[in-house]
Amino acid sequence: MAVYTMHEAKTNLSKIGKSLMNREEEYVIVSNNGKPYLKITLYEKKDRVKLGILKGKHEYKDEPDWFNDDITKLFENTEEELV
Repeated sequence: MAVYTMHEAKTNLSKIGKSLMNREEEYVIVSNNGKPYLKITLYEKKDRVKLGILKGKHEYKDEPDWFNDDITKLFENTEEELV
């Protein structure tokens, strides 16, 4: 862990970034008026969600109910109201 003043951190930002990327430091503390103000760490990308994680956890019919009267009325050009 390294500690920098606000002025030092602004001046050495690329150096701080390189030391974090090279794993020389786990994090850096920036102080303002002698008190800890910021903690700078390396951004870690999270793994993307993999497709298929819900496989087998949801049940559904193999075929939709194509002959459902309400669905048929939606696609027909009729003035009948759905009940």
